[in-house]
Order: sequence, then C-alpha cells, then structure tokens
Amino acid sequence: MIFRGWVEDIKDIGKVKFIILHTPKEDYQVTCRKDLMENFEELEKLTLQSAIEVEGELLEKGISKKYKEILAKRIKIVSLAPNILPIDPSGKVNYSLDKKLDWRFLDFRNHKTLSIIKIQNTILRSFRDFFSKEGFIEIQPPIIISSASEGGADLFKINYFEKEAYLAQSPQLYKQMAAISLEKVFCVVPIFRAEKHNTLYHLNEVRSLDIEVAFANHEDVMRYLERFFVYTLERIQNENEKELKELNVKLNIPQLPLDRIKYEEAIQILNLNFGDEIKREHEKILCEKISEALFITNFPKEHRPFYTMLNDENKNITNSFDFLYRGLELASGAQRIHIPELLEMRLIENNLNPNNFKEYIEAFKYGAPPHAGWAIGLERFTMKVCNLENIREATMWPRDRFRLNP
Repeated sequence: MIFRGWVEDIKDIGKVKFIILHTPKEDYQVTCRKDLMENFEELEKLTLQSAIEVEGELLEKGISKKYKEILAKRIKIVSLAPNILPIDPSGKVNYSLDKKLDWRFLDFRNHKTLSIIKIQNTILRSFRDFFSKEGFIEIQPPIIISSASEGGADLFKINYFEKEAYLAQSPQLYKQMAAISLEKVFCVVPIFRAEKHNTLYHLNEVRSLDIEVAFANHEDVMRYLERFFVYTLERIQNENEKELKELNVKLNIPQLPLDRIKYEEAIQILNLNFGDEIKREHEKILCEKISEALFITNFPKEHRPFYTMLNDENKNITNSFDFLYRGLELASGAQRIHIPELLEMRLIENNLNPNNFKEYIEAFKYGAPPHAGWAIGLERFTMKVCNLENIREATMWPRDRFRLNP
C-alpha cells in the first residue's frame, strides 16, 4: 500500500526509526526497520514537514496505542523541507494567531486548524445538500455591481473600465430577481463590507449562505432556517466526532421549533427603549436568558434595509428577523418588498436614488409574488460551532482592515 503525507515527528533509536505521518484524513505511525527497508540510510536526511511517500503494510495490530501503524518497506522523499521552520504545525509550540495566519499553508497541517476546516466543509455540504433536496436551484449572482445592494457607504469602490463599480455587499437584489421566476434559490458567495472595524467577530470579506423563496413570507423562511440549522448540527455531530473531540466541543441539538421573541419583547428583557439597537453584548444576554439558539422578529424599519417589507398592522416595524446562536447573530432575513411603488418610496426614505435601481424595480412589475429569504455567515457559523474566540480562526485566508496577505 502507498501512503502520502508530511513528516510530523521523527524518533530515532538506531536501527529503528518511528515517523509520525500526517495526512488530512488521519495520522499514522510509520515503523522503519533497517533489516526490512530498501533505503533506510536515506532517512538520515529527512526533516520535519517534508512530504513523503510510504510504501508499506498497514498492520492490523501495531505497537502504538494512539496511531494506526505502517510497517515501511520503502520511503520516497517527495519534497524536503528546510531544517528550520517558520512555525511548527504539530502543536508542540504555541504561536500567536497573526503568526499562524502569516504561514497559513503550514498551519493547515495543525490538528486544530484542520478540524475547523473539516467542520466548515460539513456546514457547506449540508447547506447544498439540504436545499437541493428541498427543490432549490443554486444560482451564481455577480460580485461586481453598479450600485449598493443595501445602501450605506460601506462599499469597496473599483474602477470598471470607464465606469465606477462596487464589490457586492450582498447577493440580495439578484437572488430576489431569481426567486420571482425560479421560486426557490440558494447561493454561496463572497461578500464585501468596507467597514473600518477591528473586532473578533467581523471581517471585510466573508462567505454568505443565502436563500430566497417566492410565494413566501418571513415565517416560511424561518422554518427553512431552523430545519437547516438542526440538520447541520446533526451532521457535524455524526460526521465530525473526531474533530469535535480535538476542539473539545460538545454540541447540543435543539428541539424544533426554535424559540422566537419579538423585538419589543427583547428590549423589555434588556431594559432598552424602542428604536435602540440590539448589540452583541445584548445578544449574549438573550441567549443566556432564553436559549442557545433563538429568533428575534419584527425589527423597526430603521434597523432594516430598504427592501424589507413593512408589517401590515404596524408600518413602523418590519417582517424581519435575526437568528442568534451562542450569543452571536448568525443570520438575518425578512420578507421583501415586491410592490414597485412601495420600493421606490422606501429607497427615497433611505436617501437612495431610485434611478440607480431601475432594473431591480422593473423586475417587480411583471408578476412578482411575495418572497422572503435570509443569509447566514459561514465563518460566524463555523466560529460558534467550534467555540472559537476569533472569527479569523474560522477563515482560511482572512481579509480585514489590516490583513491583505497571504
């Protein structure tokens, strides 16, 4: 059998060498005996993190209690690493997060980092699997756009030939235009926010998991979200047992339906006034007092983007919601405005020019049904599932106010 990977450790006891072979699947102990190997002497030049190819026998019962054991017949050095490494991904030495991010390709070989990546991969596969089974169509909205998706000034401006353009804050307008003809759509896209913050919870480029559903309101898509959420936690629990153990994380699978409270109820619990923003410290309090995973609904219109549908009974509030998990907002969603005249009015109220949204408004003049959707941040979801302190740990190559490399 052939095994390929990287040298994590070497122990030399003369005529026998023990190599810990790291692979993305699992680690092995490679036993190298001089009397059984064809090229034992070549192992003298082997260094940590070198890429090797091991030809040998996987033993049914080896001497190691921690690893499966390979009895080596021959080892090929594929790529020799230098003697001095910028970081040691084995986990024996602690490094700052910045140092690990500077040498991210080596840090990917660290067991904790690899566990985070694998759990994030399960979240992505669960998202696509769940909504494909529900009859959704995956769409590919553009990242370069001509005007703000959500209003505001937090956009990255780019030169687009003779025009100005922006990196998309959200696929919002495009997934709406898709849903009013395709009925149920989802997408996985990068989004960009030019906000000059430097917190443990924000990045300037993130991956957004979005859905949009026609002939639906905010309650309908909340039910999709809670079912997807529980489905994903169950898959992580079943498929990532080793990774959860590595991260010392225990998942609680909540019962459906998840708890729901209205904005007005939330501010009463928090001793806030109507119109006050529910901040991160408030989200933590609500999760501690109510439950680990919950919805807050019916936010004031001033707290929601221009395209959010107003409530029929009270035009000062919206058919909207946030989803909190372990003290942090993971998702935000709402029913959208599908009435062109109301959409124009809300654009003007938000100091936006309807002429810049002409194609978007036009789309709702040709049989556009009520529709709703949400977006959940992949990195935040990963962060909270893995109980990480910094969202950068849940991002393969973070982009924030100060980091543009590697």
